[in-house]
Amino acid sequence: MNWPSWTPLAVVGGFCAVNLWAFAQVWWDKRAARLQQRRIPEKRLIAPVLVAGPFGLLLGMRRFRHKTVKRSFQAQVAVATVLWVAWVAGLCWMLLREGAA
Repeated sequence: MNWPSWTPLAVVGGFCAVNLWAFAQVWWDKRAARLQQRRIPEKRLIAPVLVAGPFGLLLGMRRFRHKTVKRSFQAQVAVATVLWVAWVAGLCWMLLREGAA
């Protein structure tokens, strides 16, 4: 399959945007926790990990010291990361197989 020349830029841009979104969500949730306001549900915090990996979420957790003690949340992030790695590996395998045909 012939991909348009802008495809890699779109993929990298989308990847960065989703990780920035994850980072911002951690900041917002930390802010809400300090102000005793409504919090972001954990499944919504983890959703970007399934789309673009754990990078923004983990960076936000570390930067804002948020959700770093809660083991159940860390386990959910680990499971989501494994699923994302499997998804990316499967996608790479399909693309490489398609290119070899």
